[in-house]
Amino acid sequence: MTDEHDNLDTNDSLEAVGDFLTIYYYDESDDVVAASDALEETLPRMEYRWQLACAFREVLARAWPAETLKELVRHKANRFARSDAEAREFLQKTYNLNLFELAVDIEKFKREGGRSED
Repeated sequence: MTDEHDNLDTNDSLEAVGDFLTIYYYDESDDVVAASDALEETLPRMEYRWQLACAFREVLARAWPAETLKELVRHKANRFARSDAEAREFLQKTYNLNLFELAVDIEKFKREGGRSED
């Protein structure tokens, strides 16, 4: 059985989220501005957005060793988090602000001819 995370193992997911945070959040202290900039650049890149959405879901769903998320947020997003729980909240906020819940697996969509499963 396969799922939406087939192409990403957990370390790849952590790295993909970290790279995204470094690019869009590290130098921008305002989360809304960072998300706006990220959306402007990534919306046309549907496959990349899908990969990021899957990576964020994996990172948010998994139980990580202590300090992993805290250090990720501190070093990649340049944000202070007192705990992994605070870091997880920041990552969830980032996921929401970047509208990753609306990301589409464009390759699957093309294979299925744009049919809805509803």
